[in-house]
Amino acid sequence: MDKEAIKNELVREGELIINSTRNPVKSSVGISKLKALANHLGTIEDFTKKINSKLNEILKEHNITEFESEEEKNELIQYLKPTVTELIRKYTLG
Repeated sequence: MDKEAIKNELVREGELIINSTRNPVKSSVGISKLKALANHLGTIEDFTKKINSKLNEILKEHNITEFESEEEKNELIQYLKPTVTELIRKYTLG
């Protein structure tokens, strides 16, 4: 399993989702910015679901339908965790 290829593909797909989503927070000021931020933060769960879905698609494309061990699965999760966290941060802050 090439973890780096999986990570790179996940980043690319995540960036596509981020770029296709208009971030209303950037163009707002004052109270409008606070309201826009609250609304935008409400969509983080949807974004996280999309990222998880994309990861599953990528794993399937790489013919990874199951892991040899729980340790291998946890290793991949730990490897991808900073990447997913960074994608969520980018989505949140724009």
